[in-house]
Amino acid sequence: EANLDLTTWLVKYNSYRPHEALANLTPLEYAQKNFFQVLPMWSASTISIFFVI
Repeated sequence: EANLDLTTWLVKYNSYRPHEALANLTPLEYAQKNFFQVLPMWSASTISIFFVI
């Protein structure tokens, strides 16, 4: 039971609380807000890697 309580607290602490390093957003909010800004850079660099090979 203590392990379940600790796991629940850890998930909440790391996932659902706002983080100062993420502009006081939760990790989920940060990912939703920034996902599309990061994705085009990743896919563009991946495409160029395929052409180099």
